[in-house]
Amino acid sequence: DPDHRARLQAALQGREAWNRGQRLSVTHREKIRAAKTGGAAGAESRRRMSAAKEGFRHSEAAKAKMSSTRKGRKLSQAHRAAISAALRRRAAAGLALLGGGF
Repeated sequence: DPDHRARLQAALQGREAWNRGQRLSVTHREKIRAAKTGGAAGAESRRRMSAAKEGFRHSEAAKAKMSSTRKGRKLSQAHRAAISAALRRRAAAGLALLGGGF
């Protein structure tokens, strides 16, 4: 019943999960790790996922929000050097420095 589901969702909104803060046992963590290991998507799945995202564009509001969260971050000297080297390689290869491919 959609009404019932909506009422339950509204009643439970904002509550903490029943297992919040509980630590998983080592064996449980190993089971989760084993289940998640190696499950790379096949070529057909990747093609379908790619097709589903085709034509998607972030809204200007979303772009502004993403930009503002990254403003003012401090990068290490090593990270700055790596970014600089990558940009130099892109420029040497004739690729655009901004947009496309990042």
